[in-house]
Amino acid sequence: MLSKMLKLKDYINSEREKVFIKIEKPSPLTESLKLLSRHQQTLIDEEVRLTNRLSKKLLEVCPQILELGKVKNKKIIAILTKYPDFSKYKRITLKSLLKIKGIGKKGAFFLLKRLNNMEYIGLTEIYKTIILSYAKRISELQEEIKDIDKKLDEIGEKNKEVKHLKTIPGVATKLASRLIGEIGNINRFPSEKQLAIYCGIACVNNDSGKVTKAKAVYKANKICKQTLIIMVGCSIRFNFQCSTYYLKKRAEGKSHNHTLRCLAR
Repeated sequence: MLSKMLKLKDYINSEREKVFIKIEKPSPLTESLKLLSRHQQTLIDEEVRLTNRLSKKLLEVCPQILELGKVKNKKIIAILTKYPDFSKYKRITLKSLLKIKGIGKKGAFFLLKRLNNMEYIGLTEIYKTIILSYAKRISELQEEIKDIDKKLDEIGEKNKEVKHLKTIPGVATKLASRLIGEIGNINRFPSEKQLAIYCGIACVNNDSGKVTKAKAVYKANKICKQTLIIMVGCSIRFNFQCSTYYLKKRAEGKSHNHTLRCLAR
């Protein structure tokens, strides 16, 4: 670490390019976006973990239910919450199925037929308890994430930077709010290069002897980097210029991750 600091000594107080960025107290609006978006990401991560665990349990007991769709699908979660006991699936009627939230008349008949023919193995009371517990918690998390989305929308409407970012094709409130919350006041970055380094999408010099090379920044704001990479992935699907740039870099021999960093910058 000392050797790295010595390498940077010429830039620490340079007016042209300062290494260290001033930390300022964020505005209440920006701080709210930061706290909410981070909390929402924590809930999303928890939902992913529980969904993976539920998938493994269903694979052990009733693999056929996974053919109905992804486990995180709200319809499947609602069915598992209402009927964690697969032995009752043969007796489910169309009327009782339509009472489950999220299931409409259009696909109910087809769904009922598949549920009535569902086969299971080794179902015990312990499995029922675990499946019900996972399904309930996932359902609660989905509602909490949805509520935070609404709050982020309300706060984002008061922030001009969030509105500006939402004009990018594929970028919605969640991504825009998360990025603005992490960056804070953009004026604390004297140059675009410093902002790119802070977000982890710039390459820093890593020369050694006669070898000239660069490497990705490892001491960066990981949330900023992750958010920008997700924004890039969405922009490639919805924006012609972004998809063209991506294909151009790939044709030059760049890897997928390197190309995403280039486009993010």
